[in-house]
Amino acid sequence: MVATQFFYTLCAIGVILGMVLVLLYFLCAGPDQKFFVKLIKAISFITLAAAVCGSIGVIVFACFGNKDKWMPEHANNWFGWSFILACIGVVACGVSSSLFFTEAHVQARKRRQLKESQTQFQMDSESKA
Repeated sequence: MVATQFFYTLCAIGVILGMVLVLLYFLCAGPDQKFFVKLIKAISFITLAAAVCGSIGVIVFACFGNKDKWMPEHANNWFGWSFILACIGVVACGVSSSLFFTEAHVQARKRRQLKESQTQFQMDSESKA
C-alpha cells in the first residue's frame, strides 16, 4: 500500500510541475528564445517520469489490491471508477510525454535549419561582392 501511495504521489507531483511548465511554455516562451527547446525537453522528461511512476503505482495496486491483509476491510475493496481514471491518467501522461518529445525534435530541427540557412545566406552575399 505504501508503494502505491509513494509512486502515485510522485506521479501527481510530476503532473503538477508539468502543468506549471506548460503554462510557462504557452504564456511566456517563444521559439525565438534560447531556452525554448530546453523547456520543451524538460516538460517531456518530467511527464515521462510521472507516467513511469504512475504506471508502477497502478500496476502494484492492480497486483495486490484484492489480496487479503494488504488493505483494510478487504471485503469492501474492488476496482472502481477511480482506478479506471488512474489508468487513463497514466496513459494520457505517457501520450503527452511522447507529443512533447516530438515537439522538441521539431523545434530543434527548425532552429538548426534556420541557423544553416542564415550561414548560407551570409556566404552567398560575400561571394557576390
